[in-house]
Amino acid sequence: MEYRPEINGGKKTILCSGMEKILDSVICPNFFYVSNDLNLDTIFANDLSPSVVPGIFAIANSSLPPGWPASLESEPLQIVKLPGMGRSSRWSDNDVFVCGLYGAIRLIEEPTLSNLDVLDNTLYRDDTDLYIRVDNVTNGMGWYSMGGLLIYNGFDTTCRSGTIDGGSAALRGDLEINIDTKLGRLITNFAKGHDKFVHIRDSASYTYFDFLDEEGRGEGDGLFEISEKDCTKFRRLAAKDPRCNSLTGMGEGYQYFTARDLTYVGPWVGRTYEIKHGFKDAAGFMLSYTTDQFDLAQLDYQWEIGTYKQLDIRPGDYLRLRPRGELSEVLSCGKITKTSSGESILVLGAPRPRFGDSWEALKDITQGFTDKTIWKTNTSNTQTTTFYPHDPAHTGTEATLTFVTPDNVKSEELKPRITLDSSISYSNLSAIPTSQRCMILITVNGTDMLPISNVAIGSTIGAVDVTDWITQNASNTIKYRVFFAKECSGSHSDYSGHPQLSVSSTMNFYRRMSLT
Repeated sequence: MEYRPEINGGKKTILCSGMEKILDSVICPNFFYVSNDLNLDTIFANDLSPSVVPGIFAIANSSLPPGWPASLESEPLQIVKLPGMGRSSRWSDNDVFVCGLYGAIRLIEEPTLSNLDVLDNTLYRDDTDLYIRVDNVTNGMGWYSMGGLLIYNGFDTTCRSGTIDGGSAALRGDLEINIDTKLGRLITNFAKGHDKFVHIRDSASYTYFDFLDEEGRGEGDGLFEISEKDCTKFRRLAAKDPRCNSLTGMGEGYQYFTARDLTYVGPWVGRTYEIKHGFKDAAGFMLSYTTDQFDLAQLDYQWEIGTYKQLDIRPGDYLRLRPRGELSEVLSCGKITKTSSGESILVLGAPRPRFGDSWEALKDITQGFTDKTIWKTNTSNTQTTTFYPHDPAHTGTEATLTFVTPDNVKSEELKPRITLDSSISYSNLSAIPTSQRCMILITVNGTDMLPISNVAIGSTIGAVDVTDWITQNASNTIKYRVFFAKECSGSHSDYSGHPQLSVSSTMNFYRRMSLT
């Protein structure tokens, strides 16, 4: 990540940000790390291995953003084509994994496309496109919309896990990541939660994160504190974000769309943009909004200060800056210039604002615009029931709910939208079992919706769009199935030994307003 060179008196000065900043731009799939399965070595692993839970750094460098353009070539066989990702692409030799319910599943490359008709968990590449077939249930069904495909180091941030002190130590709690996760911050916080300090070092090819027992230089409170009154120069600098390779729009009900630029071959930088009431179909505005935002520059800032205070500080060290009349900030030092008079000129980095915040600052109409695009037309209907999950050894039951929908909720003039909000929890809250990673499958009038994979029981599933599968003025059947990744504990011969689950499902009825 390189800023514009500064040329003065025949010298070229280049200011670079640390590569570690890229981690906060990674687009993560859903994944649930269960504490009793893992330790620090495994959760921070760099490599992908078959049937092994993928580590955070492996996901950071390999995860294909959800909503990536793809076409379903065969729905019964779940064969999907990804255009532009064949042998002539930047990923021609990368191994491909799917982030399945039981861990990372490596897809076997086949010599002919026809082999995919009979072989699960396979791929085929021609000169232009990539074709993938994935097992329909446990190994990542619906990955092409939800995310979960891993192109090994195909989205390389050049960040790697390095030395880990006490890496065999068990995790202190479960960890769930999703598209909203800022990996750079999460990695730092997760390490601190395990009494580790993050030290960042660079080699010729990679930036390494060491997780050590020894504290770093001022990362928490700053090595020094500088007030505005101590400074000879004190100004805020505007700057542009590094180039963005992809922008993933996040709509309602796990709907995503990724706009991307495949011509830029530098380190992969991705961003997310939340679109309230955004839907992906032809009547929605999610695709056009995401595309329109893709090339917009983002606001950022740095501080440039001058001081004669004697400071033992190096690039990458932290200090606390206290502007007059504002909250103090702990900032990293990106550049130090010493003058002949003894003055130190410091350029201090600042936290990068969220993409949505920057966009609202530039286009303040956006929030009001999207808030007025959808209105309720009828009272919501909520149903609840109990059921038992599946596990690898035993078939569970399904939750069946019946919703009687009012007349005219799908009238053409309404431009209707019908959604489901769902919540699944353990029925017996006083005896919650060991944490489990699971997949949730929702069926509407016999049609399977997108599976929600690699989540924890207790996750809320909001605003799943079921408009096309609902019949107005009739009874509609909604079914839920939950698949656990591991066999339930305790001696049992069938599902009755599994923990009982409770589902609460709310059907909402809307009309959509014109955007013009």
